[in-house]
Amino acid sequence: MKFFHVVLISLSLVLLGACAEKRPDDFHSTPADYRVNSAVELQTKIDHLNQELQQQFLTFKSQYPDAFSDPKAELDVHNLHTLNEHLVSRFALKNAKNGYCNMMNSYFVKMFQIGHQNLNLVEHLKLEHLPAHENLKEIFAQPENFYQFIINRYTSYRQVQETMNYGCNLKGALEP
Repeated sequence: MKFFHVVLISLSLVLLGACAEKRPDDFHSTPADYRVNSAVELQTKIDHLNQELQQQFLTFKSQYPDAFSDPKAELDVHNLHTLNEHLVSRFALKNAKNGYCNMMNSYFVKMFQIGHQNLNLVEHLKLEHLPAHENLKEIFAQPENFYQFIINRYTSYRQVQETMNYGCNLKGALEP
């Protein structure tokens, strides 16, 4: 019986370790996947990314309706200060919180890579609700700068994580 418990505990630890800090498969893109040749292409790439997030968010809400107070409300991808209006409940199951974190981190990592791989064009990028004093070239130059921008100035992502009492480790997701 002791042997069975040891095997069961060992297996549980292996499975938990495999789930911890797992980065989504789409994080394994190459820099060339993000490069564009013009400001118009850059804007199109960001607009497409926003549309992708909006669709993923609706799908996610339909998969985990109990995790949200209003599962039918649409996310305004052009104003991520409203992200806190789409909170995952503090009492939601861990897989809902993990899924939310993976979806949002994937979006932010792609956004960073698009800007980072096109530093010569980012000053032409139009991000709605962006304060005029923000220097996009500086923001997209380093993962830490982008992290501070997302967490403290451009979104309410920090508040969402605090409310659901679950950290998404965006900083770790942005590391190469």
